[in-house]
Amino acid sequence: MYLLQLHINNASQNNDSEIVLGDFITDAIPKWHLLTLNKKNHELLQLIALIFCGPKYLDYLPCALDDYFKCPDQSLIIKFVYAVHQHREKLSNISSTILRNGFQISPDFKGSYTHKKNLTGFYDQLEKRNLFYSTGNIPYFFLAYGNHLEHHTGTDNFDFIDPNFRITRFYSLFDKNAKLTDPTEYLKRLHYRAILKNRYPAKQALEQLTTYISTLLNIDTSCWMNKECNFDRQWSRFPDYQKQLLHPVIDASRHIIDASPFVADAFNIPGILLFHSPYTLCPPNMFSSWMKLWDALFPNMQMIVTLSPQAMTKVPDSIVSKRLKLPSVSISKKKSKAPIILPKKSILLIDVDSRLPNLALMKLSNYYKSKGWSVVKVRPELKTKHAEKIFASVIFNKSLNKINRLNNYYGDRLTTGGSGVSITKRLPKTIENLQPDYSLYPELEDRAIGFLTRGCPKKCEFCIVPVKEGKTHQVSDLDDLLQNRSKVILLDDNILSYPNADQLFEEMVQKNISVNFTQSLDLMLITKERAKMLRRIKCHNTKFTRNNYYFSLNNTDHLNLLRRNYGYFQFKPGENVEFIYMYGYNTTFQEDIDRLKFIKSLPAAYVFTQEYKSCLNGPQPKLSNFFDHDADRLIDELISINFSQNMKSMENYYRWISQKYVHQFKKIHHPLVDTIFRYNYRDKKGQYIQKCLEMF
Repeated sequence: MYLLQLHINNASQNNDSEIVLGDFITDAIPKWHLLTLNKKNHELLQLIALIFCGPKYLDYLPCALDDYFKCPDQSLIIKFVYAVHQHREKLSNISSTILRNGFQISPDFKGSYTHKKNLTGFYDQLEKRNLFYSTGNIPYFFLAYGNHLEHHTGTDNFDFIDPNFRITRFYSLFDKNAKLTDPTEYLKRLHYRAILKNRYPAKQALEQLTTYISTLLNIDTSCWMNKECNFDRQWSRFPDYQKQLLHPVIDASRHIIDASPFVADAFNIPGILLFHSPYTLCPPNMFSSWMKLWDALFPNMQMIVTLSPQAMTKVPDSIVSKRLKLPSVSISKKKSKAPIILPKKSILLIDVDSRLPNLALMKLSNYYKSKGWSVVKVRPELKTKHAEKIFASVIFNKSLNKINRLNNYYGDRLTTGGSGVSITKRLPKTIENLQPDYSLYPELEDRAIGFLTRGCPKKCEFCIVPVKEGKTHQVSDLDDLLQNRSKVILLDDNILSYPNADQLFEEMVQKNISVNFTQSLDLMLITKERAKMLRRIKCHNTKFTRNNYYFSLNNTDHLNLLRRNYGYFQFKPGENVEFIYMYGYNTTFQEDIDRLKFIKSLPAAYVFTQEYKSCLNGPQPKLSNFFDHDADRLIDELISINFSQNMKSMENYYRWISQKYVHQFKKIHHPLVDTIFRYNYRDKKGQYIQKCLEMF
């Protein structure tokens, strides 16, 4: 992101000011903006920082907001134009463009974005878009430094436990006592990832720091890339002026990598860096080299700096002339999406929440196409007034809000079905007996989908299948289901409970087809002969990219029998056997742990956790005795159970346990929180802790 223009109203020093940092009509802007050192420009830097603080964090800035108001009974308003870069996963739904926005602070010091109508006359041809404040902020990366810098010594925290850590990146611009990164501790951590763990992003960053600091500042970093480097000893040997030079450089390195942990070339990300009077931090004879270091180390960073007239003479001409290329620009008004225009005699099929291709919609499509109707499938958010009939299929009752919105829009033309709205409503037999229309889901390619059998003889109280489908019965033969395809996603509820299941398995073997038993196999019904038969079938995941077997484990009943039956398969380490592990219904925490330990003890097994959600009119969770007096010990035991794959699924269970623990015991189990953020989304840890504290 780059900042291009600001219009400021009711600021103490910058009232009715217009600041131009770049012309968005051109394709590039100056990289360096050198501002005269005075109160007005110092305030300007702080006002820019207020924009990037955002409404949510305004109260946490170490400053007195009333100091920035010219008239205390009027709002402080900052309108701005900025260039945003589409970067990696961030902003995947927006093309790189030039945008406008406004930020205002009311007389009672509440921050908010300026409403679009109040931006009228301020570059109306540009789209207004609020800044997206996450904790990573690659597209809106922002740093700022004051002219008095202190650093942590043994007190820094690298675990993201502070929910406000993002705005600590510019605390020093407001507070001379603000602490920057502990340099030796950070370098040790970076060195560990770069050299000992050979992580490419960290290695790239350490190499760049080592090279540029050595060549431009003539500081000895020759051992930084060595495996045995002792950074405490190295740092202690630097004279104070060299440490002072390196403090903000190391701090900037830390925050850029924190903001972009999966970016190989993190120092190349675009962003904005403010510096108030940095000349005071350097020996005069090193200032020019120090500026070159910032320029070389962060080549795509927009630099806005206040300097005295004397300091400006020390800035190298070679960096002043640098320019930054703007992202692709479109200043025309955004065109609204054209409505869906359907021909006469059209059917609209709405797949509300299916995770797999919806078989009922595929059969409806075949039926109506055979009658000469045009058929279009859409997601629920896409609406049109032109369809004569609309059918919506709902699998989960958590989607009822979507159905209500569809009912309000389509009225009597809408017909709904699926287990999310009714467990008795069925397709007419004339439609149910048809082949599905595979053109409705072209992503299936050569995969068939459907049922050989329906129903289940078991009567699990949380399950709708026995009520909806009855006892297990065959509804199709294999040839009709395959339709000359070689792969099939079977939706059968409990195929092993069908009396002639072995004949179906033998037919699968003879036809040499690949099968995904997506609803899992009932391990209770496995025999030695059936295990041998299933091992001869090419069992796969739903995408058919690898071999996979699926079982379920919803309670601790009959674990010894299940272990024996599992052994019949003779799975070896390295194979893929997924256990669907439902939690949150009627098990205790001890029983959950026992199930996980059981799965962990089985060769090749791993877990896929799935929280219980009651079906339509289904039973509510029974968890009043979930925790006992031994909850802390059991959580410690839970943390120690690791699987070779799919641990991200376990994070969902960890979060559920963590929040349930907070609700019951009114405290946070910090080792469990550490485990949740051990590998993923570490930068969101502080926000999660804050959320837990708000549950007390």
